[in-house]
Amino acid sequence: MKQHFTLLAMVLFTLGLQAQNYQPIITKKEPVTDTFYTKYIINDDYRWLENTSSDEVKAWIKKENKQSKNYLSKIKDEDIYEKAVRYNKVKIPTFSSSEKKYKFRLVYDYETTTPVLQFKGPGYETYKTLVDPNELSQTDLITIEGYEVSEHEQYLAYQYSRNGSDKHEMKIVTLPYGTELPDHLTNVMFSNVVWYHDGFFYSTFENKNNFGVTTHQKVFYHKLRTGQFQDTLVFERKGYPENWFSYEKTRDNKFFVLKETFLNKEKYNIFYFNLKKDHFRVKPLLINLKTDINILAFTKEKFVGYTAPVSGTGIIVEVDPLHPMHWKALTPSFSEATLYHVKFLDDKIAAIYQTSKQPILAILNYSGVVLSTLKMPLATSAEIDGYDKKNNELYFHYSSFIVPPIVNHINLSTFKVKLYGKTEYNFDFKSLIFKQVEYPSNDSTMIPMTLVYKRGIEKNGENPALLKAYGGFGVISTPKFNPFIVDFVERGGVFAFAYIRGGGEKGKKWAEAGSGANKQQSFDDFIAGAQYLINQKFTGPDKLAIYGASNGGLVVAAAAIQRPDLFKVVIPQAAPLDMIRFEKFTIGNMHIHEYGTVTDSLSFTQLLHYSPYHNIKEDVNYPAMLIITSDNDDRVPPFHSYKFAAKLQSRTAQENPVLLKVFKQAGHYGASTYKDSRRSYIDLYSFILNTLR
Repeated sequence: MKQHFTLLAMVLFTLGLQAQNYQPIITKKEPVTDTFYTKYIINDDYRWLENTSSDEVKAWIKKENKQSKNYLSKIKDEDIYEKAVRYNKVKIPTFSSSEKKYKFRLVYDYETTTPVLQFKGPGYETYKTLVDPNELSQTDLITIEGYEVSEHEQYLAYQYSRNGSDKHEMKIVTLPYGTELPDHLTNVMFSNVVWYHDGFFYSTFENKNNFGVTTHQKVFYHKLRTGQFQDTLVFERKGYPENWFSYEKTRDNKFFVLKETFLNKEKYNIFYFNLKKDHFRVKPLLINLKTDINILAFTKEKFVGYTAPVSGTGIIVEVDPLHPMHWKALTPSFSEATLYHVKFLDDKIAAIYQTSKQPILAILNYSGVVLSTLKMPLATSAEIDGYDKKNNELYFHYSSFIVPPIVNHINLSTFKVKLYGKTEYNFDFKSLIFKQVEYPSNDSTMIPMTLVYKRGIEKNGENPALLKAYGGFGVISTPKFNPFIVDFVERGGVFAFAYIRGGGEKGKKWAEAGSGANKQQSFDDFIAGAQYLINQKFTGPDKLAIYGASNGGLVVAAAAIQRPDLFKVVIPQAAPLDMIRFEKFTIGNMHIHEYGTVTDSLSFTQLLHYSPYHNIKEDVNYPAMLIITSDNDDRVPPFHSYKFAAKLQSRTAQENPVLLKVFKQAGHYGASTYKDSRRSYIDLYSFILNTLR
């Protein structure tokens, strides 16, 4: 293996020499000064880059993209993608519940187009195209973002995005013919679709321009074959523009339940109405809660749901509408197991608990009695796929970073588990080691980490390594199969994922310990993870790459600015980086609880302390960086990355390359077409491998 990577390193070194003609782009400065609390004077030399519609900014982006394209083209390793594609060609049977008539899938027709929606019905030998988003516009890049089938499978409503925007549009087609109805809804944001009779519930937000502040969510009911202006307003909250609503039907189709979240106050209200009797008039069920509850079922005259992990570690609860404030727990809260996924069935509840070692599937009845438990393999994640009511079987799968999803089914009468079909691999995953470890952070708290590497590698501090994390918003990060990770470790690399505080892997307290006033702790945990890999001689500072997206991008950028001596390669993607101004744009105002706010003096000083953009030092040569964003990202505006790149590049001390790559006609999740996705992965991993040569 050492010889294999040495040969690869020699090849990449030769390629790397061709890339040494990198010349930093020196961006002009137009200083803007802001004063906070009379004593904090903040200079912003690159505020002008926030005007993304100006010809000058467009010309600057074009120049940056030209430079990054030229640099990356000289170091690209096409073999990266070809190997990853081979690793991804695994044969896994797909499950479709026998309760449903149609199966659906999104597939690429051509390399330069976005995926089309196909379906397959009873008696169909092959899938047929139902919606081709590429036919909706001659100029915009249209991507299907989600779809929902009506109660009796007569209609399908699909949401689509223009150029990656979070502001979606919606259309409806008939099944199985695909006839398009005249309905066309716009400004549909962060919305699920809940069908009821001849229409559905959905939600919108107010957003006056592309990167303007997003506020005032409203929930509507849309009746088919009517104009959007005729839709019935179901719920809004005047006076609290940042409040967020989520909603669902109970599985018996009797009640509509709506949750109101006071995002920056940790308070929740639950409302409901009887779909057949109450004429969409909501009434309170639970008010001023400190616990986040999701109601999904109604049985024996009681509501049943579960608390979200950010309200503890999660429990299943029962709520009596006659005595709602005395809701009771049907399951206990576990200190080392977080409730991750719940599915309510006719007479049973299926729940997946994620522990620091492995997921556990539990089958319970509606009295909270545990009927069966099943432990999954170590260092995996699991999800419930569906319920076969006819055969009384539950389908679920588990996977890891290097093991593709394996689908099983469990008989809910006998609780016997069987493999659903045969899963075949085209690589020897048994030669790869994946395990859970713990390492001490700066305050001695033990942080979980998943490691993946090839059996037999030497712990000599010379192995290339890639460290990732997310660590925000109480999100539970679970391992998902990634063929590029397989390729990376097959080449002799070490992959690591750190479950740092700020995430929800250990419940509410774990999330709170890395958010708000404690956000710096999230970065400290990540830095400690890098030090652990180095101290244990899995890798060394000249062999360590870090990568993160969105909040994870903030994590790696903050770590790199605070401890540049630990890293060789840094890749922040779609990251918030100017933390003094983040709340002024898009949904930043809804993330004050996670990051902080400049409107509070203490919170302001904390933001200023960790904001990557504001802590760049003039005399430091920071690690090589590939900064990735999208020109139409209206969740984390791209000018966060523009300003960060400009400031890094324009310093004489910066000798390592700093590249900015901007996806065109794309949003928060980057590339949409097969060709762009392929190019993106090649660029990312080529940059890592070449720099770690």
